[in-house]
Amino acid sequence: MTGEILPAALLCISITLALAFATRETRWRALSAMAFVMTGATLLTIPKIWQVYLNFICWFHLVLSSIAVYRANRPLYVWLIHMFCLSAGFWSGVEIAASGHAKNVLWVLPFLLVVLPAVWVLKKWGSLALKVPTSWLLASALLGMALHFVPVTIGNMPDHME
Repeated sequence: MTGEILPAALLCISITLALAFATRETRWRALSAMAFVMTGATLLTIPKIWQVYLNFICWFHLVLSSIAVYRANRPLYVWLIHMFCLSAGFWSGVEIAASGHAKNVLWVLPFLLVVLPAVWVLKKWGSLALKVPTSWLLASALLGMALHFVPVTIGNMPDHME
């Protein structure tokens, strides 16, 4: 739950599930902006000690973007999804930069293509078929956030540290 690219990858998946409800033009504009911002943010120099806080921010952002799936097709949705994409791209890129391996962005960017099957699933089976995996992502994000407030538990630290 505290890996270097897992929160960023799941955040990308969550954003793409929310983008499935948008129009084609909005979807590709938002995804390209997110990819550009994410790639640019990986060029920043971030201390590795900040990774814990950036991890929490990514999980929190995943919660917000998961809620956007449930609030799709509401007023201001297009504006909101663009802001989510820019913010998610920045925080994902910064977390990848904090890992010290900027090349990890190449592992995360393909998750933006989840929008293609998400659009197909939305057209074929409706919104409920996207809300189920979104609920799973939401539960995972809440668990990831909760682990930041729980003291060390078995399996969360190496055995010699306990």
